[in-house]
Amino acid sequence: MDTPERGLVLNPVGEWDGKDRNFLLVIRGRCDSEYAKDPTRKSVGGHVVRLNEAPVAMSCRAHRMVSLSVTEAELFQAVECSQDMLYVY
Repeated sequence: MDTPERGLVLNPVGEWDGKDRNFLLVIRGRCDSEYAKDPTRKSVGGHVVRLNEAPVAMSCRAHRMVSLSVTEAELFQAVECSQDMLYVY
């Protein structure tokens, strides 16, 4: 491979054997949005959900509606991220 430093790194923290009931699974999410970046005035946003620091869900696309403010665009993306986090849970 010409570019080994590019791509996803699937390296979770810890190793669960399936039997330890006290093993802690940590779900984290990060999201961001660009307000009215598209010529149609739709915002563009993306998020990533990680399970024990390994990415398990990602999304990046234009929002389905036109946001009226930067805050609304950020909140829309945060809701999508939290929905994916609940699915992973």
